Amino acid sequence: MRNPDHGFEWNGEWSDNSSCWTDELRRELDVKIANDGIFWISINDFIQNYVSLHICKYVDEYNFFSFEKEEYDNRNGYHMFSAILSEAGDHIFSVS
Repeated sequence: MRNPDHGFEWNGEWSDNSSCWTDELRRELDVKIANDGIFWISINDFIQNYVSLHICKYVDEYNFFSFEKEEYDNRNGYHMFSAILSEAGDHIFSVS
């Protein structure tokens, strides 16, 4: 189910309210029952329900920008793009 503040909350096995949890394991892993977008999921359920996983490092003072481009240069089967950076510094690019 989608939470407008936090995104998706898993409701299957190993979700916050799942009967799979023992009290001891819940304490050990600090599992909280909350609609916060943080959840546990088995690898088999993950594979069945998700196509990809993107992990990024979030830093408060960084500026983020993203875009989708449906049209692109296709030279010899390669997808091409360019970026013009307005400031010097550390830059991270993720392409998927």
